[in-house]
Amino acid sequence: MKVGVQSKGIIIDTNIEEGFQRIKEAGFQCIDFSLDQYMVNSDIYAGKNLHFFDKSEDEIRDYFSKHHDYAKKYGLSYSQMHMPYPLYVYGKEEISQYMWEQVVPKSLLVCETLECPYIVVHPFKIRTQLGIEAEKEENIRFFKKLIPMLRGKTYKICFENLYENRNGRLVPGVCAYPEEAIYYLDTLNEMAGEECFGFCFDVGHANLIGMDMYRMITMLGNRLKVLHLHDNDGIYDLHQIPYTFTRERGKALATDWEGVLQGLRDIGFGGTLSFETYPGMSCFPESIKQKVLELIAEIGKEMQQRILIFPTPDSEVTLY
Repeated sequence: MKVGVQSKGIIIDTNIEEGFQRIKEAGFQCIDFSLDQYMVNSDIYAGKNLHFFDKSEDEIRDYFSKHHDYAKKYGLSYSQMHMPYPLYVYGKEEISQYMWEQVVPKSLLVCETLECPYIVVHPFKIRTQLGIEAEKEENIRFFKKLIPMLRGKTYKICFENLYENRNGRLVPGVCAYPEEAIYYLDTLNEMAGEECFGFCFDVGHANLIGMDMYRMITMLGNRLKVLHLHDNDGIYDLHQIPYTFTRERGKALATDWEGVLQGLRDIGFGGTLSFETYPGMSCFPESIKQKVLELIAEIGKEMQQRILIFPTPDSEVTLY
């Protein structure tokens, strides 16, 4: 088990090597590459296209080859990456078509270039407009088309549990419930005839809608491949450092981190404890950002040890 962090705000194109050096010196072993910063979600929702992904396949390889080389130089690996999202915006067919025809295949090419095993994808969010059953049908139809791009490859697509804003309140979105996530994964993997799809459990998203962390993780089992670890107050998707928020004047944590760690232990999770905490680091003064990054890495190492020392289900337990 390793500890990783997202690249957003750390690895920037104006000084790429410095970002890799900072991640290494902070104590991380892996990187969650934020490909979504090259086509940000607010632009996509607005139908705005800066055409970064107009580049040819050769240009894409050349552009990201330096990211691959610097990772090797500093002894880091890519544990996962995030595809730009959303892949579909209801009522904006032009930008949606661009996402399908340019962004998706070229994102997979970046994944291959970086030798990254998993790429996190947001499934279509269209239940508000068309209903849950139509949302399922459209997601299965679309991702089935990607199976030929995934068969026999060294990388997999991972769906992420999402939420939606309904009348000012956050409610479960696509793949928020383990049963729905399992349906998507098992259906598509059966169609593929091999494991082409896995799951990314986003702890912050689950906390916003009050999901049972332990149940979600243990039901997913070995379908769970990657993690997004971050904290919030249960109201806003803040992407803060774990253990930041408490309830009742500090008497209880806002996020069930014990349930998360116990669940990971019980399924034998051996992947990367990956932190999606860019906002939590960016709000600090530049002079202490590196120390904050080091703190996040230390939290990851502490979690790693906690997972290793949790009692297994077969262990003897003394109740009194």
